[in-house]
This record gives sequence, structure tokens and C-alpha cells, in this order.
Amino acid sequence: MLNIRFEAQGEEYRRIITFPAGNISEDLISIPPQWHTVEPYPWIRPLHEYDRPELEAKGGLLPACI
Repeated sequence: MLNIRFEAQGEEYRRIITFPAGNISEDLISIPPQWHTVEPYPWIRPLHEYDRPELEAKGGLLPACI
């Protein structure tokens, strides 16, 4: 089984990947702030409750969330 874990290293994170054969890969990565912001996701209603124009407008917001 593949095992991936992250450890804080200052402003970055150490990513440690353990492969099924037992070999390990480690590297440092940065996680952009928008990936772990505490702001709520703008879609709090189920998608089927939106009418088409409103759903298209919300869909245009997705690139800013990614």
C-alpha cells in the first residue's frame, strides 16, 4: 500500500511517500494559502437547488477557489 504523510517544516511541508516495496521518497513542497484557507466554500446549497443562470455564475468562481 502507498503511504503519504506530511510534516511541517517552517513555511513548507516535507512530503514522505512510502511505496509498497518499502522504498521511501522525501521532498519539500509548498501548499498555496488558498488550499487551506478557513473561509467557507461558497456552495453551501445542494447543486440541484440552483437554477441554471445562478449555477453558471457560481461555476465561474471555481478557478478562484482552485
